[in-house]
Order: sequence, then structure tokens, then C-alpha cells
Amino acid sequence: MHRLLTLNSWLNAKNLILLPLLLLNFTLNALAFQSDGCDPLESQILMNTTVEWQSPPCGFSTSDQFTPLVHFNNATYFVWVDASFRPWLTQVVNGNATIAPLDPGTDYTAQPDGHHRFSLGVDKNGYIHVTGDMHNYNYNTTGVINPYPVRYQKQTILYWKSNQPENISNGFTFVGGLNAPTAIPGSGWTYSSFFTDNYGELYHSALMHAIEGSNSPGEMGVGLYHYNTATHTWAALGGLADNIRQGVYNKILFWENSGQAPSQWFQGFQPCFRFDTANRLHFTVAVNTDITIPGSNRVIYAFSNNGGNTWQKANGQTIPALPIRAIDGNPNQGDVVATTPASGPYFGDAIGVICDKNGTPGVSISNNVTYNNDWYVWNGSKWSLNTNLNFPDVSRGSYGYLDTNQNLVLTVPIASKILRAETFSSPTYGYDLTYNQYSGLNQYALLQTGTIYGVGLNTTTNTQSILKTTMTPSPLPCGWSNLDIAPNPPSYRSSASYVNNTFSLTNYGSAIDNPRDSFQFTYKKLSGDGFIIAHVGTSLASAQGYSRAGVMIREELSADSKEASMILAPGTNNKGAVFGYRAQKGAYTINLNTVDSTITNPYWVKLTRQGPYFTGYISADGLTWRQMGAVTITMANDIFIGLAASSYANGYYMQTATFDNVIAPWAGNPTSGQCIN
Repeated sequence: MHRLLTLNSWLNAKNLILLPLLLLNFTLNALAFQSDGCDPLESQILMNTTVEWQSPPCGFSTSDQFTPLVHFNNATYFVWVDASFRPWLTQVVNGNATIAPLDPGTDYTAQPDGHHRFSLGVDKNGYIHVTGDMHNYNYNTTGVINPYPVRYQKQTILYWKSNQPENISNGFTFVGGLNAPTAIPGSGWTYSSFFTDNYGELYHSALMHAIEGSNSPGEMGVGLYHYNTATHTWAALGGLADNIRQGVYNKILFWENSGQAPSQWFQGFQPCFRFDTANRLHFTVAVNTDITIPGSNRVIYAFSNNGGNTWQKANGQTIPALPIRAIDGNPNQGDVVATTPASGPYFGDAIGVICDKNGTPGVSISNNVTYNNDWYVWNGSKWSLNTNLNFPDVSRGSYGYLDTNQNLVLTVPIASKILRAETFSSPTYGYDLTYNQYSGLNQYALLQTGTIYGVGLNTTTNTQSILKTTMTPSPLPCGWSNLDIAPNPPSYRSSASYVNNTFSLTNYGSAIDNPRDSFQFTYKKLSGDGFIIAHVGTSLASAQGYSRAGVMIREELSADSKEASMILAPGTNNKGAVFGYRAQKGAYTINLNTVDSTITNPYWVKLTRQGPYFTGYISADGLTWRQMGAVTITMANDIFIGLAASSYANGYYMQTATFDNVIAPWAGNPTSGQCIN
């Protein structure tokens, strides 16, 4: 139940300074909220991120195209490289971390090159598999920069497997030896990654040699492999490239007889594979089909109903043979999602794919000029640009995942954002994490548990953290609603939640003091006189620039409504607290008094209405109040009162503002169990 406090009892207990102003003509009870209410909205989700483990400084970091992290059963596994470039694994179980080297010998260190990142996977029997340090590694490799130990020179693939299931302490065995039956067949490995289907079947993919070591167009391809837990062997899925010259041909899933200028052989394939909830496998890749241009000019898509053995286009048309191709007129061509002219801009190599709960596939693409990330969605007859899920100003693609409710969860490696949407056509909600970058999200764990396990990168300290993020439905108390008030829709919808007597507002708004506001408003209706009091929490301390949070009364929910507000501004610009108002619809907000730069949150704010009189107060302790301003505004009897927050950086930075000890009037009889919205 809600805990009810009458205005008089609250005044006697805590706040005698309020005086008769609030008592005049005030007949409603005040309410200190203590429980969830009714009518939860899609936007009322609480994102809570905890650090399960943090690494020491690393030699190089990971990125989302690779798979550095897996959550299996009750354990999280993470592969990383220390400052000396020695690879290690961390296993976290119930908050307890175990750390072990991949190779016990100190003579083995990875090549100090960002292309040499490691990936790991866990098969359905619990064995941990690791590949990496493979920038064009093949049987001729002795070392690109530093020589490898002899035991790793001229082998098939740098690949290790744990000696025991779900255990890193008992070490790993090298299983990638030349001609070893346990090795993954092929050569020329780069951008290796593991992934699993919905039943735990383990797969591996990489950019690799379709034709070994030719240095001519058509050398590179996309390899896809399935692991057999009974025989401990890998099977290559796909077919052989066209017989265009003499050489050793490897079985591959995708190939094109081309390559980027000026080398004319290199393809920057960073393919993405993703299983949907029906266990269909979706694939996409950016490819160069014109050896005269220095970039990828085409994006290809296909899906498989049988784990990668046969493939179809989005319209269900079967691709008759493998490998999948990209050029027009080839019978094995996959879906052409998008093309770019020979003059560019060219597509980024990092690319993403996912299928929403409606069975609609989507492919994310970025380019090397605007760096915007765009999602192209299949509409039943063609691929169309979908601006609902864009990440602005990012140089790499975003990646899509599905949670237990089949909702879309999206990330981008170089940003700290997570986006969430029910489908490609639904509103998109944005959340920021407190890390420079966020990557490595584990799809299998998210789909099985509903929890986001990922890697946070701190580029200042060059450390990496295992992050656990829960998404908890946290509906607002009965009678409260939340809304993005803005002249134009923000890039991402804001969200509001209520847990443990605390409101949390996330938002991407751009202003509160322009002729048209852009902010998130979490509000209730007010008839006649009333007040609102709130304690603005510390989460706002790291807010960007002109970020704002406080309390507000407004006549309408339109962006240009009359309003009065008592706002805290803890950002780097105009720091402090200010009372502002808009006395006429569509006018600029006027800030009374100079912003008091000595005010930092956490701090108390209060706003009162008595007839046409609006007054703003601040307090360090919630007991002694300081008036910041007062104004006369003619408003309707029925208005809106609530909590306001704006990041002042629409689409780029999100502000999370917390408010506790919220005291506000309650419309109706709260003891009746009925809500009047």
C-alpha cells in the first residue's frame, strides 16, 4: 500500500518553514510514495548496471564484432590481454572472480596489434574455446612483429580449449595444430568470433582465405563453422569459390571475386551472425564488388532455417548453391540491402543484423563520411531505411540482440548507449552507461536470462570491466505518467522508473528555457492550489554541459506551454540553481535571479502554486528553505505538476536524474484505491 501523510503531519514532522502559504485553500492530502502503482508504461524500465570485475590496464581492448565475453550457466567468462600482451581469462561466479593465463608459459605474448583481439565461446557441454592473435595467421607464420614460440609457429590456427568444462583454473590445451583433427579448417584468419544458437550449439566465423595466399582479387571470404561436441571437431559450412586460378581453396560461406583498391585483394569482411527466437540464423556482410574503389560498396543479407546448411533471401527465395555471392546476375546472390556509388561514401566493414518478434529482419550499416549508423529493414517486398533506431555520429555499426521478451536491445561499440525497442516500428528508448565505450554483449545470455552481460571500456585508464545490467519493470506510482515534451521527437524516447521511493528519469532533451521546451516530464494532474517537493539525487553530478533537473508546474503538455520551474543545473555550464517561468504561451523562459553557482546536488527543491502566484525554493537539508523567485502567471485551474529533466544534448548524451522524498498533491481520495489521472 501507499504510505499516506497529511500535509499537517508532514509539516509537523519535518518542514514547519512552509508556513500558511501552502495551507491556504489546500484540502488534498500529500503523498510520500512507497510502492509501485498502476498502469505501467513501456517506458518504465529501470536499467541497473553493476561491475562484476575490472581488469588491470590492458595491452589492447576488445570490440563488439569479436566475442570476448560469454555467460554460461551461473558463470561469466572474459578473455583479455594485459599490458605486456599476455592473454588471460577471468571467470566470475556469484561475484567471485578467478583469473588464469591462457598459456602458462610467459614466453607467449600476443602481437601488439588491434587486429589480434581474442574471442571465446562455450559449447553446450561447458568447455571453453578461445581463438585470437590471428591477423593473417597461417601455416607460414612465425610472427608479424615478434616471433611466436616455436610451439605456435606454422600451425593451422591459434586455438585453445579448456581441459575441464566450466573451469579455467585447470588450464587450456592448444588444439589448433597443423593437420590436427581438432583444428578449425582453413587459413588467413582475422576477426574471429564465436556464437551459439538457442540450444547452445557452438559456431565460429572469421574473415579468412577463400584461396590461400594469392594476393589477387577473390582471395578473401567469410568462413562459418559448426562444432560437434561428440567428435570434438569443426565442420565448415558453405562451398568452394569459383575455380579462377590455381591454389588451395577453403570451404566458405560467402565470397566475391573482387577486392578493395589499391591492393585489389583485400576485403574488410566483419560479418554478423545472429539467431532469432525461432532459431533462424541471419547473416550480413559489407563487400567490395569493384576493384577500382577503396571501400565496400554493397551490403548482403541471407538467412538459414537449418543452422547454416542452406540459405534463403528475405522473401524466402532459396539461394541454390554456396558460397553466397554479391554481384548482380549470379544465381547465388544474396539480398542486396544497400549499395553506394563508386565515388562513395563507402560502407563501414562492421555491420549488424537482427530479426524482431514480428519476424522482420534488419541490417545496420555505417559509412565513412557522415558516420551515421542506419538500420535497413525488410518491409515484405524491399529493404527500406529505418530512422527509428539510428545512432548518430558513430564510425562503426550498431549491433542488435533479443531479450527474453523478444524485444530489441541495441549497442554500438564506440559509444556508451543501449537502445531498447519492442520492434523495428516501435518507439525506441535510450540508456547511457558510465563508460567511454560498451561492447561484447552476450546474445545467448540475454535471450536466456534477460540480463545484459557486456564489457565496459575505460579509455582513460585502459581498463575493461565485466558489466551486468538488469532491466526491471518499474512502473510509476498510480496517477503518475511520463512524457517527452518537445517540438520535435527526440532521437530516443526517455524513460522513467520508480523503485525504493526514488524516481529515475532518463532523457535526451535539448532545453527547458527556449520558446519550446525539450525535456522529460514525469507528472500528475493538479486541480487548484498545490506544491511539489523533491530531493534531487547525486546521479546528476556527472551530467553534460547545460543539463537540468528539478520540479515544474505547467498549464499544458505542449512544448510552448506556460510554466514555472525550480531547477538544478549541476553541469559544467551555468552551474547552480535557478527559478524560471514562461508567463505567455510560446515566450522565452525568464530566469529570475542569478544562477547560484554554489549550489550542487544532492539538493532539495520546492515549487508552490497559490492562485496565480508561483514561488520556487531550494534547501540543503529539506528543513530550511531559501526563496529563489516568485512570479504571477494566469493559468487554468487544472494543470500539471511534476519532475523535469533535460540533458541539453538531444541524441548524443543522456542524463539520468534521480528524485527521492517526492511530496506532491494527490487528486482524489488516496485511501479508496482509485486513481484520478
